Amino acid sequence: MLKHWDFKIRLWLEKSPTYWDRENVKSPTVEMVVNENLLSRFLQYETDQIDWDSDVAGELGAELRAKGRTDLQTAPAFGTAFLTFLCRPELPAKVGGGKNPLYDVRVRQALAMSFDRQFIVDNVTRMGELPARTYIPPDGTLAGYKWRDVEDPDKHYTDEELRNLLSSAGGLTGPGPGLPYDVARARKLLADAGYPNGQGFPRLPLLYNTDSPARTKFVQVLKDNWKRNLNIDVELHGVELKTYRDDTTNKEYAISTVAWYGDYPDASTYTDKYKSDSLQNDAAYEVPEYDALLKQADQEPDAARRLRMLAQAEHMLNTDVPIAPLYHYVNVNLAHDNVHGCEPNGRNITIFKYVWVDKN
Repeated sequence: MLKHWDFKIRLWLEKSPTYWDRENVKSPTVEMVVNENLLSRFLQYETDQIDWDSDVAGELGAELRAKGRTDLQTAPAFGTAFLTFLCRPELPAKVGGGKNPLYDVRVRQALAMSFDRQFIVDNVTRMGELPARTYIPPDGTLAGYKWRDVEDPDKHYTDEELRNLLSSAGGLTGPGPGLPYDVARARKLLADAGYPNGQGFPRLPLLYNTDSPARTKFVQVLKDNWKRNLNIDVELHGVELKTYRDDTTNKEYAISTVAWYGDYPDASTYTDKYKSDSLQNDAAYEVPEYDALLKQADQEPDAARRLRMLAQAEHMLNTDVPIAPLYHYVNVNLAHDNVHGCEPNGRNITIFKYVWVDKN
């Protein structure tokens, strides 16, 4: 099943009739209710009908953050928003067919290096997300994992070092893992690929689902950036969610907005997605060296060496650019002061054995 994180089931903690005595309780006294309406759920929280909202999304979260709400809690998430590029030599008939310029790695690199991620997180998503240079997020989930510098193969970054880099002035434009924001290099790459100043570049569609407010806004940023920086036009192609999923899954697109949250706390939950035979490989990225590296990692008994192999595989994705990272997600919740054990975390997992609501 294609995972785009647009359709996850949400659970919220309803008010408990009594205090949960964690020492003597025989069964939890908390209840969960499902309410998929963002505004209705917030009103339930504001009127004390529920004590905890486990997932505050969209404009509401950004507005509450701007107001300085102290009950709004955030944590770096084990998830990344990115673009996926179709890597086949021909475009699908559904988007016009013919030669696919994205088959050339230089074109993909040029597109990835010519849009302003910092502008997107500052002005569109506005929840304190980190702009992304890499596919795998540095949220702290992966103990011992290190990201390889794009220029220096001997230099690596811990998750804390990468977070600090992405938070710093110039963190997107200087050395580091993944491709930097570098318009001059992007223009040269596009010219080297046969499209000087964007001449002759086809008007490709940029696919997104219209039910996502963030995607509806940041695709306009991408369109404007690529026009200004590379002199190329893309057609914004907004569709309803089912069509968007079907077209991305069936590889009937050119560029699409997607996302990935790790299913389990290991780098392979990200790298395995782009194996040649993976059903999740939306980009049709088929590179024998990449597959061989992952196979070698699967058979490697030494944990540290295995992590280095997976980091090398991610480095290939970051530089071959079947995908272009946009930003790393944050998990956001609302919790009253009397709720305990519901701290936000990278994988947004709550162990309800340790949750209690103080009614005194």
